[in-house]
Amino acid sequence: LSSHPSVLPSLCGGSRPRYLLNNHELRDQCIPFIEENEKYSVLDHSQLYASDQMIPMRITEDNINTRVVFAVRHPVERFIEQYLSLSSRRINDSNVSLRSILNDMYNKDSKYSHLRQLVTNGSSDEVIRLYYLINNNDNLSYTDMLFSNSVYYPIVLHFTNQLTSRNVLIVDGFNDSLNQIFNYLGFCSFSHTFNKITSSLQLQSVIADSEIANEELSQDIYSQLNLFFEPFITSLMSLTNVNLTYWIKSEPPDYLPLFSIADNNKSSPAQWFESSLSPLNVDSGIMSHLLPKGKSSTDERFNTTLGMLISF
Repeated sequence: LSSHPSVLPSLCGGSRPRYLLNNHELRDQCIPFIEENEKYSVLDHSQLYASDQMIPMRITEDNINTRVVFAVRHPVERFIEQYLSLSSRRINDSNVSLRSILNDMYNKDSKYSHLRQLVTNGSSDEVIRLYYLINNNDNLSYTDMLFSNSVYYPIVLHFTNQLTSRNVLIVDGFNDSLNQIFNYLGFCSFSHTFNKITSSLQLQSVIADSEIANEELSQDIYSQLNLFFEPFITSLMSLTNVNLTYWIKSEPPDYLPLFSIADNNKSSPAQWFESSLSPLNVDSGIMSHLLPKGKSSTDERFNTTLGMLISF
């Protein structure tokens, strides 16, 4: 994206200043001066923007014309790839297996099972958004972290709530073209020469380099994770009008075995998992004070579009 002639580089921090995270006071040092009538934008990108609940408010305070692009991928493939990456770097100190994560996923008392119940039962946007934000804090467990980075719907819901849907775009980072993003930002089309691969091929490459993949991964694991994410995908489609049905209908890759070495027998989701439950009692009124509305900037100097990419 930064190679487009309408995108100006940041003044510091290389191509990723992340000024909204590092130090908001450094804004003038990070973003070049752009006249109101100039057709330029500055691009900032970081996955970390999705994990800080105050970022949308800081955006509205800084520049009400900022447009946010979420470049997402199939949540199951995102989930598995991060699991293998963290395990290979020994970040998973407790040696939590995928099968044990699946068992936790079927536990009604687990954080993300609660969130799934709220989404499945049609709880209000405000309840879902605040429940996610309050539980997505600095004390995330290893399992929580995996789900947090793959459940896109409540994150996007939070951004659209603060910025309006007009200022938020969802794209499939592996299937949608860059010109779709350029058009959204008001740029002309731009030709690129780069090797593009699919999400599944990237996952296959990661699996090939993993020592634990053959023991942990299976088509059974893939299918059950896909079942877990289905309500979030459906709600994301409804929120953004982006067609992601191919995620829901995707079959497990053929290169995965039917069952892993760690699977003695095929496991099945708990009965409650596919049934409707009564909504949880979450008092959004008590929680709403944690998320104050941001104030619009009155500084015309920064009224040009700022593009922000959050890539998963």
